[in-house]
Amino acid sequence: QLLAVQELWTPFQSAASTVSTAGVQNPAFDSALAYIGANNVDLLTNSNVAVGQYTEAFSGKITTLKQVVVAFGVIAMIVAGIAWWFVGQFIGKPLNEARDAMETLATGDLGATVDVSSRDEVGQIVTAYGTLQSYMYEMSETASEIAQGDLSKQVTPKSSDDTLGNAFVG
Repeated sequence: QLLAVQELWTPFQSAASTVSTAGVQNPAFDSALAYIGANNVDLLTNSNVAVGQYTEAFSGKITTLKQVVVAFGVIAMIVAGIAWWFVGQFIGKPLNEARDAMETLATGDLGATVDVSSRDEVGQIVTAYGTLQSYMYEMSETASEIAQGDLSKQVTPKSSDDTLGNAFVG
């Protein structure tokens, strides 16, 4: 169809060029104008048919492209959802448990535990909490014994910065 449009366009373009360059008094002007008048409907009809054929040919490809884009979008959303779930399960949940245990410890209750076996940063935080909890338990036992009158209890501070341990040493 495009070849038919091209065959119609070549003489039409020549006639249009003649009309734009020849004077009105030139006999070629009248003949070019007559050609344009007689053939413009044919050229436009064939051009519309060609555009329709290309539209039809590419609309299927565009539809397929839209489907591929939608499929990739759905897959990306599923992958993001799975990633969100993993983050929640393997990072968020243990951190929430550690937070809850630390809040319990802050109220003076030394019984809250956190069971996390990972060795990543979350596991290290939980391990540090366990160390703190053990230290607080040890110090509370020492304080209880001293409160009951056992002044022979010896406390060894964990470091020179150990405020609680150094307070017992005096």
